Amino acid sequence: MFVRENLLQRKLRSFAWRILNYTDNLNNSTFSKNGEEAFLFSLGKYWEDHQNKNGRIILDVGANVGGYSEMFLKMMPSITGGFICLKPKNV
Repeated sequence: MFVRENLLQRKLRSFAWRILNYTDNLNNSTFSKNGEEAFLFSLGKYWEDHQNKNGRIILDVGANVGGYSEMFLKMMPSITGGFICLKPKNV
């Protein structure tokens, strides 16, 4: 059974879709334009400022092939520590 939507319901549904699209990066997978590069750069600066002599370990969860870890290392080659890249598998 279809329910007739009133104007408020249509506006709320439209607004919800706009929020969903915005938070989903509008399907923008360009690393330098969607904020991911800026995030990794700020993470690297924080890492450099707070690392100790033993280094630290970064978990790249959902790594697929480790692309983020590779980009992070290219952006911050002076970082010490290590990466653990995990790719969850559906069973």
